Amino acid sequence: MSQRLCWWSNVCKEKVVNYFVVWPLMRPLLWYTRMIGKDEQTSEYVADKIGSVIDEVNDAAGKPVVISVTTDNAPVMQKAWELLEQQRSIFCNGCSSHALNHILEEVLRLPWMELALSKSVTLSKFIRNRLQLLDKFRELQNDGKEGHRRALRLPVPTRWTFMKRFGKKPARLNEARGIVEDKEFWKRLKQVQKLLQPVVVVIAMLE
Repeated sequence: MSQRLCWWSNVCKEKVVNYFVVWPLMRPLLWYTRMIGKDEQTSEYVADKIGSVIDEVNDAAGKPVVISVTTDNAPVMQKAWELLEQQRSIFCNGCSSHALNHILEEVLRLPWMELALSKSVTLSKFIRNRLQLLDKFRELQNDGKEGHRRALRLPVPTRWTFMKRFGKKPARLNEARGIVEDKEFWKRLKQVQKLLQPVVVVIAMLE
């Protein structure tokens, strides 16, 4: 069995970690959810908490069954891996999808890609913040043959940190209209989609 960890923040801005148990013969199982506090950034704290969950799973199975731990690739995690591997007969590794997301983030910093992404976020927020316009968009969306595949989605800011600076200032009508009428923008956007789609598909499969 493998243990995988996922960090996130709830609506109260509290940091939470989910512990999943993964085995080829069953669906991933959410084993434990824990609130983490001020000691979260120390490798000793992380290793201790992961180790306690490993012991719980092994005790429930009646024998040692956890052989690996998967986390993100942060330096504190890599140090925690060393501690865990010294204490237990397991091996630790980083999350492949997390690494690929970092690669995507660096690629999207290329000036022409970043400009296309910035305009996309601006346009999406302009439509999403206006209910009548959003309803019209959905109406047109449902009329298409592949409407279920098209949606106004925004990147998660906790995944790509540089996205936080996009769309802070509400777009005006003239700005949104200028983006829609910009043929070069749509051309670049198709190029971005074509280049990144294979990586996005692989990330989805890994997650």
